[in-house]
Amino acid sequence: MTNDWNKSHRKERFNPGWERTRREVLDYYGWRCQYPVIGDDGVLRPCGAHANEVDHIVRAEDGRPDDDSWDNLQVLCRAHHSYKTGLESADARRRKRVEREEARWYRHPAFG
Repeated sequence: MTNDWNKSHRKERFNPGWERTRREVLDYYGWRCQYPVIGDDGVLRPCGAHANEVDHIVRAEDGRPDDDSWDNLQVLCRAHHSYKTGLESADARRRKRVEREEARWYRHPAFG
């Protein structure tokens, strides 16, 4: 898996003190993934795998700064962070496609 983090502009959105907040959240959860999974016994519990990534549960939109409050942060392993990010990206692409289709409909010459 390639890591395009160095090509990302994501770092530009970090709030002052992010590294400190990140470390505190990781320490609080013992560097264990909090992504909910269903165990063999059918009980929902945190994944528990080693984790070193802190995820914003609700992403910032439109270039706004992230909400770094603890109730918007979760510790995730690389696999679950990639999975969640993939779902969010797919949803964003779907929403953009719908917006483009709606804009094309309303720009039609017959409606102008």
